[in-house]
Amino acid sequence: VAAFLDPIEYCRLRRRPIELQAAITLLKSEMQKETQRLAENTAVVQTNINKSHSNSINTSSINEKKSNIDSLFSLCGISSPSVDTPPAKKNWSIDEEIGFYMSSINVEQPMKLSHYWSAQESRLPLMSAIVRRISIIPSSAVPCESTFSIAGYIRRKQRCSLSTSAIRYSLVLKDYHKLELLHK
Repeated sequence: VAAFLDPIEYCRLRRRPIELQAAITLLKSEMQKETQRLAENTAVVQTNINKSHSNSINTSSINEKKSNIDSLFSLCGISSPSVDTPPAKKNWSIDEEIGFYMSSINVEQPMKLSHYWSAQESRLPLMSAIVRRISIIPSSAVPCESTFSIAGYIRRKQRCSLSTSAIRYSLVLKDYHKLELLHK
């Protein structure tokens, strides 16, 4: 999935249709999970807003919210002009987002992952949420690197809260099987 969502790697993945189809299938399942997660979060937030909003509204505050021009229109018997609100942006379906992503990748001029998703974040909200969750995970962590490096030896005096004798005993216990070989 991470290779599919990276524009540069997607260009390479297009040459392998079996892997491409597998990535699309995995991505669709991840997007469905993300949709459910967002719907649950939206429902919880909406419920909390409705509860707090219903407790704070009373009839006097509604009358106070009318502007002077609305009051004038009502006194004259004229209905207040309706304000044209722009239609709400329709979110694309999962297949539409994937289709737009696949058609928007320019093979001749590949973009970096960060540049592409910064530009397309508003158009592809589900996929960009998955990119943030999957592709922004650090590839390694400091404890892992220090475990495998010589300089990051865990049982050293500066990193350990044990006394020096306790460290010495734990090192002996760690290498106990080697000590048996020396005694034979």
